[in-house]
Amino acid sequence: MPTYTRNDSMWRKTMKAGLSLFPVFMLTVASCTFSCKQNDMATAMQTDISAPVFPDYADTLVLPPNIAPLDFRIRSDSFSDGPYHVWLYVQSPSGALLDSLHVKTKRHVHFGTTAWQRCLQQASQCEGSLLVDIYAKTDGNDWIKYARKTWKIVSDSIDPYLVYRLSAHDENPCRKLQVYERSLSDFSERLLMDNRFTDNNCMNCHANSDNDSRKMMVHLRGEHAGTLVIDGEKTLKIAIPEGYPDLRLAYPSWSRDGKYITFASTRIQVHSHANKSRTQDLVTDTLGKILLYDVERNRLFSCPELMDERYEFSFPAWGADGKRLYFCRAEKTARLKDFKYDLYSIDFDSRNATFGAVKPVYGFKASGLSVSMPQADPNGRYILATTLLLGSFPSQNQGDLHLIDLWTGKARHPSALNSPDGEKYHHWSSNGRWVVFGSKRMNGGLSHIYISHFDRRGRFSTPFILPQHEDNFYLKNTRSYLFPTLSRNASSLSLESWEKAVKEPAQAPDMDYFKKLHRPGARTPEAGH
Repeated sequence: MPTYTRNDSMWRKTMKAGLSLFPVFMLTVASCTFSCKQNDMATAMQTDISAPVFPDYADTLVLPPNIAPLDFRIRSDSFSDGPYHVWLYVQSPSGALLDSLHVKTKRHVHFGTTAWQRCLQQASQCEGSLLVDIYAKTDGNDWIKYARKTWKIVSDSIDPYLVYRLSAHDENPCRKLQVYERSLSDFSERLLMDNRFTDNNCMNCHANSDNDSRKMMVHLRGEHAGTLVIDGEKTLKIAIPEGYPDLRLAYPSWSRDGKYITFASTRIQVHSHANKSRTQDLVTDTLGKILLYDVERNRLFSCPELMDERYEFSFPAWGADGKRLYFCRAEKTARLKDFKYDLYSIDFDSRNATFGAVKPVYGFKASGLSVSMPQADPNGRYILATTLLLGSFPSQNQGDLHLIDLWTGKARHPSALNSPDGEKYHHWSSNGRWVVFGSKRMNGGLSHIYISHFDRRGRFSTPFILPQHEDNFYLKNTRSYLFPTLSRNASSLSLESWEKAVKEPAQAPDMDYFKKLHRPGARTPEAGH
């Protein structure tokens, strides 16, 4: 066989041809390896029992083509204590096997990011699936094969970044607050905010505009109270000036055009409350109003319909086109059991900053529920909202997700998303095909992030928990994942720039609209809750 140097044209042609055959070569090697291993397990007993894995990834899932590996731990059961062979195949819709991965392990299964992404790419190009076969060796030195897992890979990508807040789960949740940005295609993450650098001040809910973390805001309390508005490389810290004790900036929603941020001006009240499984406080909101902040003009304003003293307002949310604002509204009442919110909307002219009439969207109170945290999908047809038994504050352990179809005016309870424990804050992907949400379903105490596909027929897939690479991560974790928000791009914020901005003095927005509410000498509350 002739030899070639790197400068030889024949060497370059040979390498080019060899590289073009690389996927076929890899599949051949994988198939050969499988054949050898399969011979060792040819007598494996097939069982219809699902392998005991943790996290509990379902046997049927829908995954995006850009998600990190779904690594997991195999728990021992009555069949086996290991070792295990795990085979992952790429299957086309016609049933052809296109590629495969093999993992031999005692307990923990790590697919490897590069190989996993290769398989995802192949599967997504043909709307295929990943097949996961798990073989276990029994005490009698025999092999069993658990029920196959089939994970369908769709072409719908999920936004590549996820921003979330980590909170301590103890009597002092503000003791250690951090906001992270996670890359969903792998396990890398970046710390954006950390209150250990800012005198342990409380950081409340954050929000972005049009799934863009370069336009993001966050509430600050304590010594550095204010609302931090990050618009690209520009950062502004605002705070309501003295003399407006009934105005607050809580529960934000940023319009998709980036021009307006809407807030609920609320004050929480804590009521002693107990349920069958755990004792907890019941929290309700009062002083409810809806305020709008004009980002370009640094102006705060509202309208009479959103400050009506007969009602409590909470959790505003922009519609997909920015021409409608949704919000939760309840009649004021002294009877706690009647304190329930329904969903309303009001038209908004962004160019002139004027409002239309308030319109009912869906009445949850008639069915004994109260609506909270509505989120409009970016395609303009649906609203996903959390429902509670009372009030709108999401810290309660109850909470189910409901989907409202704005075309039909009907609401339904997607069983795929809900669990016996609380479902919390949720956020749509920019293409409207994915939803991330918080849930306490794993242990009833900590909130973790789950991901579900939303298809073109309005159906949610079985949710899967945010993948983690560290062995036994969710067994060791003691912190709650809060306010997950998807983003199309990385934030322009760094930990250093955030710390500097937090410690800057706050500026007062234009308050001309609210001057009739000004009470000189009255104490102005901190931003948010």
